[in-house]
Amino acid sequence: MAKTHESEHEQSEVIEVDRKPPPKKKSKVVAVAKFVIATEAWKKHARMLKYRASFPLLREVVKNGTRANKVLIPTEVIDDVYIAKSIIGHRMIMWSSVASLCYFLTIFSKGLAVAIKFHSPLNMWLLSSVPLIIFVSFRIALSYKVLGAFLAERNQRLSDSEGSRLERPVNEVA
Repeated sequence: MAKTHESEHEQSEVIEVDRKPPPKKKSKVVAVAKFVIATEAWKKHARMLKYRASFPLLREVVKNGTRANKVLIPTEVIDDVYIAKSIIGHRMIMWSSVASLCYFLTIFSKGLAVAIKFHSPLNMWLLSSVPLIIFVSFRIALSYKVLGAFLAERNQRLSDSEGSRLERPVNEVA
């Protein structure tokens, strides 16, 4: 019996050691001060801002965009009519973009003149024209690249069709 009693006593000591002491109660003054200062709310908002500052949605959009841009459409699928319409469309885009680029360059020159004459480097003309010049310049460059690709495809199709016409007999119906 004595052995059992001792083992129960030892077991109770082990259990008491394993148990963590209950957390100390915070004083009411500290609790009220934290509520008034809203430290918990500030910590929560800081965690949310840290997460948002890492731009999770932007990273996902960029990742999906690069994945979608790797898909190439075979040019054999595109009809000749659509290639011709695309060439005309990109030429119109380029002409209108060049006209608007010239207009934005005149606005930029006005802003530059005001910046030099009146010592005002941040004027409305400069602030509005610089981003527009950059945007339109990139639009022109992209349209020029696409127009070149469509022209190359059209020329290749024309040269392929001329080569196949010469191989066929004259009296053969197409």
